[in-house]
Amino acid sequence: MAKRPGNEARVFDGPSFAFTPDRLRQACQLVADTGGRRLWRDDRCQQLVVRVGRRGGVFYRYGRDHRAGTVVNQRIGEVSGPNAVSLEAARKRCNELRYDPEAQATIPKRRASNNSPALAEIWPQYIDAISTGKFSMSRRRRALRPTTIKAYDELYKAHLQRHSEKNLHWLAKNLPGLFETIGTVGREDAERLKPSPAQANKLLQVCKNLFEFARRMGRWNEPNPAIDPMTGESDFRFELPKREVRLTAARARRLYAAMQAKGQFWCDFFAVVALTGRRLSNVRELKWENIDLENRLIIDAPETMKNNEPNICPLSDTVLEILRRRKAEAEEDAVYVFPGRKPGMPIMNPDHAWDEIRTAAKLKKVRIHDLRHNAASWASGAGHSQATVGKFLSQKSIQSTSRYTHANVEDAMKASRSVEETWLKATQPTSAG
Repeated sequence: MAKRPGNEARVFDGPSFAFTPDRLRQACQLVADTGGRRLWRDDRCQQLVVRVGRRGGVFYRYGRDHRAGTVVNQRIGEVSGPNAVSLEAARKRCNELRYDPEAQATIPKRRASNNSPALAEIWPQYIDAISTGKFSMSRRRRALRPTTIKAYDELYKAHLQRHSEKNLHWLAKNLPGLFETIGTVGREDAERLKPSPAQANKLLQVCKNLFEFARRMGRWNEPNPAIDPMTGESDFRFELPKREVRLTAARARRLYAAMQAKGQFWCDFFAVVALTGRRLSNVRELKWENIDLENRLIIDAPETMKNNEPNICPLSDTVLEILRRRKAEAEEDAVYVFPGRKPGMPIMNPDHAWDEIRTAAKLKKVRIHDLRHNAASWASGAGHSQATVGKFLSQKSIQSTSRYTHANVEDAMKASRSVEETWLKATQPTSAG
């Protein structure tokens, strides 16, 4: 029976396939054409893997040594080139390493652990690199937001600073234990132990980035301990319960009353967050120069957005009324819609005001970011498609033209009006019958 077209190409979609010389050549060519790195297992030889990058493929033995209770990652040889190892020889060598102690003794010992940099040395270099955009885990190199860098630094101070004299090899060995302790028991130095699975997951992500940074700097030449090389993902993460926070009419009414009691400034601020679905930082740093009141649009520059894409946000009647009133009340040279206490600066931390509002509204578990989720939920509940809700929350341009089509903005405006309608129904007082 003839093979259906495309069947052979699908071989490389999964994590493994039966290695043949032809398929290995095709796999190397696939990675050369598409970029990145891939890793596949051999279906015919347990623990034999091939890691393919832009320089070609390399055979490894990867698996768990049950006798020693450790994960092994041993280089066997190159797939192609002058020093290539044949597939048959790679399979034979992999089996020798699994079962023959004498073969194990021929593997060169890893570099001594005292050769890796101390955390006190590598961490400031990492922070400097992500602050300036010299290092990024994404393809687009851009500096991380100051709030993100601050959060990373707080994680380091809370969980790693006391081990600052230890090196990366120590961290690689102890990372699973640290992760498990934080997630199930709590911080080592905390007066009151409180498990924090979310903090453990965040620390794991930061350590994953740190080891990748050290690798690119030539300071780490071993596998990233936060990554499972078979999947390319972290293999020990806590599953967190999904947060489904949707404001009912009664909750929205209580929230709006608490916002009004807090004062006009904060009522305007959180109303804009709730009605536009914008991220907190984008409302906090909103500038008048980016607002087109005549065309009812907020036009964001790419560098101000989390996804590094230009963004258009349509304005509903209620948001437009808030912005026009604030514009009329603002000083002539005002830069920010919601200015902070320092001249020429936006408000820095709305968390304290929000904590008072949600406490008064008896909604202690509702975060500011939940207002964005709620806007999406209201828009979806009004019958708008997932694509339209996506446009409403973060309108992207077509990369080839870098312009927004009229239809796209209209779709987002319809979603915006649906959210506004739900908000007004919930917050406006009803007339007695």
